[in-house]
Amino acid sequence: MGRQEILDRDLAPLTLFVIDEGALRRQVGGAEVMKRQFQALLRRASNPAVQIQVLSFGRGAHSAMNGPLVILDMDHAEALVYAETPGSG
Repeated sequence: MGRQEILDRDLAPLTLFVIDEGALRRQVGGAEVMKRQFQALLRRASNPAVQIQVLSFGRGAHSAMNGPLVILDMDHAEALVYAETPGSG
């Protein structure tokens, strides 16, 4: 919850979230819990500093299936993606 407060700042940092479709479709906690989760995502997505994308099932296998990816966007270099998986990084 503390990390979410960062998104509520006046000068919130630009953030990009990519959510796997399965995380949105897999019902956890019942219909009412899922409804509140979707409402929370919609509230966050209304903030211009927050971008939410959904990675659809149609994309098939992808590198993020092994864990999270971190995008390193540097001022004087190309953006890099870092993935840490069991046994390597």
